[in-house]
Amino acid sequence: MDKELRLEAALYVMESGLSKAAKIQMLNFIKEEASDAQIKALMLDGKIVQLDEQAEEVVNDRFAVSHLQEDPVVALGVAAGAFAVATILTWATSMAVKSYKKRMTAAGAACKGKPGAEKTACITKYQMAAEQEKMKIYKQALAKCSKSKIPAKCTMRVGKLIAKQKRAIDKLKEKHTRSRRSFGHGGMK
Repeated sequence: MDKELRLEAALYVMESGLSKAAKIQMLNFIKEEASDAQIKALMLDGKIVQLDEQAEEVVNDRFAVSHLQEDPVVALGVAAGAFAVATILTWATSMAVKSYKKRMTAAGAACKGKPGAEKTACITKYQMAAEQEKMKIYKQALAKCSKSKIPAKCTMRVGKLIAKQKRAIDKLKEKHTRSRRSFGHGGMK
């Protein structure tokens, strides 16, 4: 039972145009009944099928040589058609959150024990690095948009994330400058 495969299939279903009741039924099938081969067939062909041993081998072989193995973000989008936009956004957001948490954990350790303004400046410095890392991830997502079914929609949505991220970085730069001045450094380095 491949949990990552089931998660990708669940995303495929959630982003589909199915009714809420149909989505619940499909998700229950994926969670409770579907074999890995049936999930692969769903992702390859967009439908649930009953498979015998020989058919499972064929599906597994098709899946192994398909684009689904190369880049799961782009692959799921290709398999799901217009669902690539949501897949790309989900991937970007997930990676950005992981990166941010990692950087801020490092900030906690590095800035521990520093007094007032010095601690604020230290944390802000790490926060800026974390926000800049998120920006890089969003730019990677923007590059993946060209491979989606609806590149313009993907570019627009990721572009909004990038613009929001730029505003957050600019705000942090101002905060960092203020905290360094109050600490006595006179400006950003």
